[in-house]
Amino acid sequence: ETSLTVPRIKYVIDTGTARVKRYSPRNQLERLHIEPIAQAAADQRKGRCGRVGPGVCVRLYGADDYAARPRYGDPEILRSALSGVILRMLNLKLGEVEKFPFVEAPNARAIGDGWRRLGELQAVDDEKHLTQIGRAMARWPVDVALARMLIEAQRLGALREVLILTAFLSIQDPRERPADARAAVDAAHAQWADSKSDFIGVLNLWHAHVAAHEEFTQSKLRDWCKQRFLSYLRMREWRELHRQLLLIAEDCRWTQNAEPAGYEAIHGCLLAGWPAQVGRKDERGEYRGTRERRFRIFPGSALAKAPPLWLLAGQILDLQKVYGMSCARVEPEWIERAAAHLTKQSWRDPHWSRKRGAVLAFEQVTLFGLTLVEKRTVQFGAQDPALAQAVFVREALVRGDIDCRADCVRANARVLAQAHELEAKQRRTGLVNSEDELAGFFTGKLPPDIFTTAAFDAWYRRAPAAQQAALRWSLDDVLANQPGLRAADFPSTLEFAGHRLKLEYRFVPG
Repeated sequence: ETSLTVPRIKYVIDTGTARVKRYSPRNQLERLHIEPIAQAAADQRKGRCGRVGPGVCVRLYGADDYAARPRYGDPEILRSALSGVILRMLNLKLGEVEKFPFVEAPNARAIGDGWRRLGELQAVDDEKHLTQIGRAMARWPVDVALARMLIEAQRLGALREVLILTAFLSIQDPRERPADARAAVDAAHAQWADSKSDFIGVLNLWHAHVAAHEEFTQSKLRDWCKQRFLSYLRMREWRELHRQLLLIAEDCRWTQNAEPAGYEAIHGCLLAGWPAQVGRKDERGEYRGTRERRFRIFPGSALAKAPPLWLLAGQILDLQKVYGMSCARVEPEWIERAAAHLTKQSWRDPHWSRKRGAVLAFEQVTLFGLTLVEKRTVQFGAQDPALAQAVFVREALVRGDIDCRADCVRANARVLAQAHELEAKQRRTGLVNSEDELAGFFTGKLPPDIFTTAAFDAWYRRAPAAQQAALRWSLDDVLANQPGLRAADFPSTLEFAGHRLKLEYRFVPG
C-alpha cells in the first residue's frame, strides 16, 4: 500500500485483510489484529498492477463483500493514543482539546486517556497545565514516553545511551527475520543479545554498526548488514535520526555522559517513560502487570528462555495473545523510585518496637493494583502521628516497655506494681484501671510529635518540673474506685511460734 509506482508488477492477489494497529483506551494497550480492509485500501492494492501496463488483480473475497465494506478506513487519530497530540496542542496554545474542531474528532474516552498518560509522565499538573517537564518534552519530535526518558537521562547521566535507544524505538526495527532462514537469523543476532535486557542488545548492535561504519566503505557496509540480516536503509535511518536528536540536545545545552551509564541508570530512564509497563511473574510463568493486565514475554525476546521475576516491557501488544515486546529485567525498588508519584502506600499493624525505640508498621506499596512491596517495616510516625503516639503511650509508657532515661517511667512501674499487689490482697481482679484508662492519663500531656524513645527523652529532659511531675501516676490514678481497702487488713508479717514470717500476697486463680 504505497504511493510509489513499482514497475513490472502484472498481478496482485488481495486477501482483503490487513494487520491494523489500534490503541484501546479501555485496556490501555495496543492491539494488532487482522481486520477487513476498506474499499479505498482495496482499490489502492488493485492499483499496484496496471500502472504502466495491463494487469490483473485477484480478490480473495466476493464482490458483495467488497460492496458492503466502508468506503474509507478509520483515520489514524481515531486509532492512536492522543497524549502526543494533546502535548503539542498545549505547547502551541491551541485552546481546549475537547473543543478543538478536529476533522475527525476523537471520543471523550480517548482524550481522557491522553490526559491520564500525560499526568503519569508528569507533563501536566492537576489543572491540566504544562509543567516544566512537559515543556521540555514538547521540544522533542518523538513519542511522549521517549521524550520523558530523555529528560530523565539528562538527570541520571545516561543521555548518550538513551539517545541511541530513543532513535531506535522511533523507527521500524532494522533486524530482519526471513521465514526461510530462522536458524541463521538467530545465530547472527545472538552476538548482540543480552540475557537481561533487549535494550542492552540494541546498544550492542549500535556499537557494532558504528565500528563497521568507520571501517568499511558503503558497499561493504551493505554486505556487512546483509550477512547479519540487517536492513541497510533502516540502519541508516537510525543513524540519521540519532544525529537529529543530538542536534536538539545541543540546542537544549545538554551534555552527554563521558562515562558509560550503568544498567540501573539506563533502565531507570526507561521506567520514567514507561512507569506502568511492568509486571511480576506468577506461578504459571505469566506476568501480572498494572491495571490487572496479564502478558507473556514475546518469544523473540532474549529473555524468553529465562524470564526474570520483575520485567519492564517497552510495548505491551495484543496479537490475539498479549505479549511484552522489548523486555528487560528490573528491580521493584527501581519501579517504586521511578513511579513514586503514582504509587499508593498502605500501612497495617502499627506496633511498638522496644529495640528500635519507635512505633513501626508494615508498609504495602502498589502501582495501579500491582504490588511492588508486600510487607516492609517502616517507622509509622510520619504516616499517622496521632495513632503512632497512641501506640507509643499504650505499649511503651503504660506497659513500661521502653529503654529511656526519663525517671517517670520507672516511678510509674513501681506504682503499678503496688496496685497489682493490692489486687492480690483483695483476691480479685479489676482493681487496676485498664490499659486504655491508664493511657487516657497521658492525654494532652505530650507534644504531638512524641512517638519515639529519642524524642521522648529529648523533650522530657527540657520539660519544666511541673510537666515532668504531671506524667507520674499516684495509686489513685492507677486504681479504680474501690472503697473499704485498709492496710491493717493485710499485714506484711505473721507471728507464728516465735517466728516472724514475711508475707507476700499473690492471687492466681487455678
